[in-house]
Amino acid sequence: MDLSRRKLLKMSGMGLGAILFAGCAVPEEEFIIESPHDLPEDLVEGTEAHYATFVNTSSGYESILVRVMQGRAKKVEGNPAHPTSRGKHSARAEASLQSLYHPDRINGPMKKTGGSFQSITWDEAIETLSTQVKNASGNAAIITGPDASIRHKVVNQFAKDHKLDHHIFESLENTNLMLAINNVFGQNQLPNFDFQNSNYILSFGADFLGTWSNSVFNSWQYGNFRQGHSRDKRGTLVYIEPRLSLTAANADEWFYNKPGSEGVIALTIASIIIDEGSGDPEASSAVSKVLTSSVRSSLIENVEQKTGISLSHIKDIAHSITNNSPAIIVGAGLAGAHTNGEENLTAIYLLNALAGNIGKSGGIQFNPEAPLTDLITQSNTTTISEWGDISNAMKNGQVKLALIHNANPVYGLPESLNFKNALESVSYVVSFSTFMDETTAQADLILPDHTSLESWNLNVSKPGPGYQTIGVQQPIVMPETNSADFGDVLLTITDRLGKKPIWDSVKSGVIENAKTLQSISLNENRGNLVTKDDGSFDLFWVSLLQNGGWWDIQNKASVEFSLNSDVINKLGAISDPEFSGSSQNYPFHLLPFESQGIGEGSGAHLPWLQGIPDPISTAVWDTWVEINPSKASELGLREGDIVTIESSHGSIDAKIYIHPATSPEVLSIPIGQGHKGYGRYATDRGSNVLSILSPIEEKNSGALAWGATRVRLTPTGSRKRLPKSEGAVEARALPGFPVVQVTNH
Repeated sequence: MDLSRRKLLKMSGMGLGAILFAGCAVPEEEFIIESPHDLPEDLVEGTEAHYATFVNTSSGYESILVRVMQGRAKKVEGNPAHPTSRGKHSARAEASLQSLYHPDRINGPMKKTGGSFQSITWDEAIETLSTQVKNASGNAAIITGPDASIRHKVVNQFAKDHKLDHHIFESLENTNLMLAINNVFGQNQLPNFDFQNSNYILSFGADFLGTWSNSVFNSWQYGNFRQGHSRDKRGTLVYIEPRLSLTAANADEWFYNKPGSEGVIALTIASIIIDEGSGDPEASSAVSKVLTSSVRSSLIENVEQKTGISLSHIKDIAHSITNNSPAIIVGAGLAGAHTNGEENLTAIYLLNALAGNIGKSGGIQFNPEAPLTDLITQSNTTTISEWGDISNAMKNGQVKLALIHNANPVYGLPESLNFKNALESVSYVVSFSTFMDETTAQADLILPDHTSLESWNLNVSKPGPGYQTIGVQQPIVMPETNSADFGDVLLTITDRLGKKPIWDSVKSGVIENAKTLQSISLNENRGNLVTKDDGSFDLFWVSLLQNGGWWDIQNKASVEFSLNSDVINKLGAISDPEFSGSSQNYPFHLLPFESQGIGEGSGAHLPWLQGIPDPISTAVWDTWVEINPSKASELGLREGDIVTIESSHGSIDAKIYIHPATSPEVLSIPIGQGHKGYGRYATDRGSNVLSILSPIEEKNSGALAWGATRVRLTPTGSRKRLPKSEGAVEARALPGFPVVQVTNH
């Protein structure tokens, strides 16, 4: 063997290396070279788990699965087991991760001292709040957002025990909708609209694919409505509203009407159905006693002048309802946002009785009461009329203490109510917000709540799928900050003041109600968690958490329906809508609409939601005003021009977006921007259209008629590009696929 000095040193080095590696116990697998295909560069090591829970978005509860890796929530998906999620989820549910890990979250309890907030301990916070509740008994208020959970029972019991007035806040309140549902169906909760089995849907302003009701469940149903495997034919959707919404854009036909005329359209359709004898005989007989022959003739004769929709089109709609059974007629949004809103919606839902679809597949299906008495499914929203009274009481010193949770009335109420000044007159204000929004900035004490992904709760889907459905919310990670559950704080205060709380904690309330569900499953042999075990609660509890809830598809509400003669008698003539501001001084109808991403403003602090393009304009991160092309040309306006929108109660600035599907008489502006606080992503961005609304009320209910404000438009002379994805790249036709242009001709 020819052994050179170089080869000897080389062999010696290899041997030494082998000895060193063996001594360090490096596994043999480390020397195996793997291709990038087998070993990706972004490989994350660790143990992952998926947890079922609920998240509370501005459009309601969604059942989700959260992927957790090494104690960190990573990804949200829809819960495939839950009846109203079906494996789907919204962008708002996805953005709950950003809420959990937001850099602007309030880290712990704080107390205002000398005009600024200072961190305090939870012991001091509880002691301070206990003293305030004790001293203010009988002169205190608690303000919360809408809720259908056991935590709502905690709030109600707390208010009862300590003599607080409980007020429920919604920016775009659903008072008129719930009154109409009760008027027609005698129900205190929304029914299930069985879109998937319907052949024809007529919607008056109910943007069920966008921001109204449970859009996730509605979208799943809509897919089956259009192209379900069990369908003989594709369903037909007709939409009536002054603005082109996402649902309107998906419709086979969209008609824009004069604002506030929806009730007249509905009664005219009813008149045609009665005249032709094509509707449900019993309902037609009852309604015809009020819609007499002369009344029906007058409606038909004047409908085009009052509504802006031709009689021939309305006749086509009436014929389609009766010729395409089962048909569903729904109404919400702008249809109920006028001074005659309750009448409009009552007339709209009355059409379902004439269509004969109540309690039937493809029609209106009532939701049964929850099997748990601790679940409060519906509470009345505080109306704008009542908010005026509350503001006056605060200014007069009649409210010594205000507790506020999941509500931002300083931002969401019309500025004409001056609620900010009213709140400043309250001796002590406590906020349970997770973020420093406009209302929280007025607080004396801040006790930050957990986010949805850190909390326990039980809730009812709103609306339900037509049978009993209970959702379970469990914390999927440890609290990210020094926060505490809102319900637990109230229970602790009750105990501190010498009263017996209904539970030791919200979690104990969840467990107690879970035992009731187990009893139902075992003793009545019903529900999705029926087991053949020995009755072990631990097994049932694990199964309940894994499924994300309990539901019984066999337990449906009994259909006991008859038209209320008193309600029908009020519909002999729909009152004309009234508007704030004259048409001479304020030539445009202002139509606010909820943003697809940030909702009514509660999601404005989340950049994922700010960056979701509006489905119609594709605009993001700003406030714009949709205007008709001919009106824009008449006023010499281009896209991006900054204009002032002025009502009789204030003004805001917005960028022009020229929209060929906008009526010449209306201006549409998204809700949700214009925050003065609420974190780095929301503050001083865009304008708050809610601030310039007139506090005009619906004449019967006292609800805010948020579609009844008239405005004028004045160019400022400034211009700035509107951020949007549409038009960012020139549209070029591909062979066989010409570019389609929408014009106003």
